Amino acid sequence: MSHIRTQIRNAVVAQLRAAGGFGVVDARLRVLRGIQSDQFPIALVSVADAGTAVGKNPPGQRPLQRQVIVSVQVHDIADVEELDEKLDDLAVKVEEALTEPSALGFGKVLDWTYAGTSAAHEDEAKEMGTSSVTVTYRGTVTTPEGKPSINIHP
Repeated sequence: MSHIRTQIRNAVVAQLRAAGGFGVVDARLRVLRGIQSDQFPIALVSVADAGTAVGKNPPGQRPLQRQVIVSVQVHDIADVEELDEKLDDLAVKVEEALTEPSALGFGKVLDWTYAGTSAAHEDEAKEMGTSSVTVTYRGTVTTPEGKPSINIHP
């Protein structure tokens, strides 16, 4: 079984694909393979985590609470006059798709919440006619210590 970050990333990608409205939805590193102009708008997903052991049991026998941060970077290509609105519309799609964590199907996540959306990148818009914003969600998943592929609460 894959790491819990991979499970979460795959679940978010699947949910955004099902929501529609994007030409490409994939893991963040997909951007390294290049994107063609006819594939916009795109959504690129990344997941980070930080762990805290819970309890006083010996190492390896404690639950590990993982604070997960899910970042969805949405990109679009448009005239500068329309780019802000297009990016905001894409951010709406992300928020609508990710509001209910149980729909993601990777097990229970505690304190799932929208954490914010970044501002658009104007340098990118000036140079290439594209820009992006990042929509961020946070939550807590509990795994056994040393077993990062198992969500204790399926």
